[in-house]
Amino acid sequence: MIRRKPRSRVGLRAMATLIAVIAALLMAPGAAADQRPATAPVTTSNAVAENDADADKAAASKRARTMGQRVEVESQRTQRTQLYANPDGTFTAEMHARPVRVRRADGGWSPVDLTLERKANGVIAPKASPTRMRLSGGGDGPLATLFRHGKSLSLAWQDTLPEPTLDDDTATYPDVLPDVDLVVRAYDDGFAETLVVKTPRAARNPALAKLRFGVETHGVQLRGNGRSFAAVDTEDREVFGSGTPTMWDSSGTFDGRVNAAEDRTDRVAGPATGARRTTMPMRLTGGRLELSPDRALLTGADTEFPVYIDPSVTVDLSYWTMINQRFRHQSYWSYDRSDGVKVGYVEDWSAGWVKYRSLFRFPTSEFRGTHVLSAEFSATVYHSYYCTNTRTDLYRITSGFSSSTTWDNSVPWSSGNYLAKDSGHSCSGTGDRRMEWSTSALASAADNASGKYLILGLRNYNESDINNSWKKFRAKSPKLSVTYNTPPEAPRDITVNGHACAQGADRPTVGSASPKITANLYDADSADRLDVRMYYTPLGGTNSTTNSVLRTDQANGATMTIPEGTIPGGALANGGTYFVQGYARDTSTARDRSPDSARCEFTVDTSRPENMPTVSSTDYPDDGAYHKGVGQTGEFTFGPNGVAGVVAYEFWLDGQPKRTAAPGADGTVTVKVTPHARGINTLYVRSKDPAGNFSDTRSDYKFNVGRASLPVAHWTMSEDTGPVLVDDSGNNHHATLAGGTERSSGRVGTGKDKAIRFDGATGEAATLAPVVDTAASFAVATWVRLTDDTANRTAVSTVGPASSAFRLRYDNARNRWAFVTTDGRDATPKVAASAAAPRLGVWTHLAGTYDEATGELRLYVNGKLEGTATNTYPWRASEYTAIGRARTAREPSEFFAGDVDDVRVWSRMAYPDEMTAIADKATLVGEWLFEEASDDPAAADSSGYGHTATLTGTMTRGDGKDGGGALHGARGGYAKTDGPVLLTDQSLTVSAWARLTDTANWRTAVAQAGEHCSAFLLQYDYWSRKWAFSAGKTDTDGATPVRALSDAPASDQWTHLVGVYDAADRELRIYVNGQREGTISHTAWHAFGALQIGVSLWDTNRGDHFVGGIDDVRVFTGVLSDAAIQNLYDL
Repeated sequence: MIRRKPRSRVGLRAMATLIAVIAALLMAPGAAADQRPATAPVTTSNAVAENDADADKAAASKRARTMGQRVEVESQRTQRTQLYANPDGTFTAEMHARPVRVRRADGGWSPVDLTLERKANGVIAPKASPTRMRLSGGGDGPLATLFRHGKSLSLAWQDTLPEPTLDDDTATYPDVLPDVDLVVRAYDDGFAETLVVKTPRAARNPALAKLRFGVETHGVQLRGNGRSFAAVDTEDREVFGSGTPTMWDSSGTFDGRVNAAEDRTDRVAGPATGARRTTMPMRLTGGRLELSPDRALLTGADTEFPVYIDPSVTVDLSYWTMINQRFRHQSYWSYDRSDGVKVGYVEDWSAGWVKYRSLFRFPTSEFRGTHVLSAEFSATVYHSYYCTNTRTDLYRITSGFSSSTTWDNSVPWSSGNYLAKDSGHSCSGTGDRRMEWSTSALASAADNASGKYLILGLRNYNESDINNSWKKFRAKSPKLSVTYNTPPEAPRDITVNGHACAQGADRPTVGSASPKITANLYDADSADRLDVRMYYTPLGGTNSTTNSVLRTDQANGATMTIPEGTIPGGALANGGTYFVQGYARDTSTARDRSPDSARCEFTVDTSRPENMPTVSSTDYPDDGAYHKGVGQTGEFTFGPNGVAGVVAYEFWLDGQPKRTAAPGADGTVTVKVTPHARGINTLYVRSKDPAGNFSDTRSDYKFNVGRASLPVAHWTMSEDTGPVLVDDSGNNHHATLAGGTERSSGRVGTGKDKAIRFDGATGEAATLAPVVDTAASFAVATWVRLTDDTANRTAVSTVGPASSAFRLRYDNARNRWAFVTTDGRDATPKVAASAAAPRLGVWTHLAGTYDEATGELRLYVNGKLEGTATNTYPWRASEYTAIGRARTAREPSEFFAGDVDDVRVWSRMAYPDEMTAIADKATLVGEWLFEEASDDPAAADSSGYGHTATLTGTMTRGDGKDGGGALHGARGGYAKTDGPVLLTDQSLTVSAWARLTDTANWRTAVAQAGEHCSAFLLQYDYWSRKWAFSAGKTDTDGATPVRALSDAPASDQWTHLVGVYDAADRELRIYVNGQREGTISHTAWHAFGALQIGVSLWDTNRGDHFVGGIDDVRVFTGVLSDAAIQNLYDL
């Protein structure tokens, strides 16, 4: 917004205009975060998470050092403040006394624009104001409302308001009383309401004898003292307030010659020099604000009209104010401010004298607690009495100011609080001048500031010197710049050989005379590197650099490590007691030092346990015989072997992580171990004393482990009819079907493969007794095809009296597959969940395994480990194993919705290679070798699944790749089965030998048709001139093609092609002559049409006929591994 420049005024003269102003000036430092309008084009929010702010400061500091110039930390910009990183590692905060910008809704910044505009809801507000304010668009309701921190204050005129006229930042409500206008002017820190009494007749209106404004508040209470009021929150903090109500007339003049419009605008904003004025009493009663204008001024013979009345209501967010010795009881919180900041003693022949001081407050949050290196206060002077430099002094003010601050009640400006001086001037023709106050005293005042604000004040050097130093400064120009460095914190979280910091009886014993020492480092100036000195001092001694380690250029926010062996030999004696203490120093130019850290005491004991521990086991004895089996947990007992004070045993098997167990009072402990390898296993054990010294490792305990046992129950679901699911393990754990169940096609999707479909409401299958001990190691696995995810859906569980001990299920709350057990103490569920959400209608292999020794649960999805959890308090379910449901609170629950196939349960841990082998098992469901007679129209399926393919059109037989038979295609010829062979939305593998003799179009070797296009196509791609495994994204005409392409162009040689769709990874792959060459992401769909050889379907048209030879076509359910594809090529 373009606003006219304020004009200079020499002084105050008596006034003859009466103004009624209700000024609510909202000066909001950081009001952005507290005052967000529900809908507004400008938002003032600038909240940044602390860790994000640190990262932004670090990035800016790094750039500043690299570029050699200061760089703004843009995320820290507010309405009044900007933060800069300097090349030397310091920061400079620049804080204005008034808002200078506002944040837009898009996150950017705009200059303040106070132009008033009507919003869609009819209210009036500035375009871009640092405050949130709302003005009436006319009619009933509040005239004006201010908001702060979720609290509000509304003022209402005593009658219905007319529609206002808008001019720049001013709204005029005409004739609210006869010949009385109500003028509201927006400021960057609030607004002012002004009743303009235009004629003597209007001034005699009885309605002006007592003015009543309705007051409505939210979150505050009003308190008044007859001269002003305050609206305070529940913690007695002033949120809104008023100064002393004042009225003045239109007599007097302003500095310089102005036109009539400017003169009227200035008079609404405040009294002219020489205007008559007086104060008015104010009273709060019954939710109203009452003012009693001075009748003498209203009706005086010398009164000049218009006349104005100002009760001076404001908001306690102002960051500057003035005091005036002549009008010593007058608050300037929201009064006489349009002329800017005034300082000095001036006298006018017609108006008398005034003596102003100005006060400013700046938040200390940016630099409080730092080391302030320098500080500068500056302001722009635009008017001075003389055109020569005169001195103005800066003071530190020892208490705050508010809406009630006046000359009489402000604190003394003692010489001891003098900070700095500067001289300057600005008069006609010289333009604005910047004045600056910068001394070590100002830096010290900022450095020592402990309160919320640093209060500064400007006054004339010699306040008895009339006119000489009189100045006016731009209201937005006062600024405080503070350059600071944040000293690092003392090193914290210190450890000595892994022991936390302690003193006295809690001090640890360490088993090294040169222990490892670590400490966490932090400096709020996060780009700083740190130098750290750590002392190692005998207890009772004094720190000395001789007994210290210096680590330079350490990363801020990281852990500093002094490795074991760094402290020189002989510095620490066996049996001695010492303490570690240190400090950090940053690498900025300030080289600030942290305080000393806490003292961390320790005693050195380097004597190791003399004997290795004893080991015994009845489950896996060291007797040369084979015992139990892989994945079955056994117990081992360790003893101290005559060593006193053993605090722990550390033990492990080859290929397993080390574990630790604490002994009982007798020094022994029994642990559980689950061997993962068949044959000879070596158990390694060593004991540890209180100092952390380990004995020699016992490595001679060897035991033999039997082979991994087969499942203790295995339901293949292959029965054609009947209510019984036979346990194919031979252990007779048969399960009986009940409720809503039926047989369905299994994962392979052929007539020979079966599954059980559960209805999600009553369907289940149950054994007569539990299949496994759920308090011991066990595993469970199954294929599932989920069709409904609106609730928990359990595929397999083992049931106790009240609930299931484990559940292999779909977890609705997490939208994940899950393997769940419950804590035997309080039934808390322990959940190992999948990484990704399930896909409905897609066959998925799930497996859960529990290790009794470590308490670890593992969940495998399609052969891949996806989730783990720990349950060290399992419990033994005693009733039965259920397929298709669980039990919760003694009732059947979590009924599965969908198909379940091939359920297996082991009484041991199962391992990743086993799960991968089951999940990735590829089943050959179609194989056409084309060895029939040359005139045979049928190509037999040698897979055993009976998918005979019939030759059609010009498809003929000829020589194959090895001299045997093959199909030879031409335009119009192909072969196809009677129906679908593969479930194309599941994992599948397709292979063929192909010899292409025509590349004039796309040429498809193998495909399976949908309704409009093929779900997959193993083909020559005409666009790229390469082999491709392709698919349509959808079964529609015009479907978008997806292609995994080979590396090299297709040739006319016999080439082995393999296409894979991996449903778990949602990926198409193309292999050429045994090597993977291309991949692409794809989510498949199911095609119900025939498998086609030598042709495909696209846009509901059969085409892309293969021209050349096709041999040895094979299709598999599942994903063939890279090795298996190589073997297929080598056949």
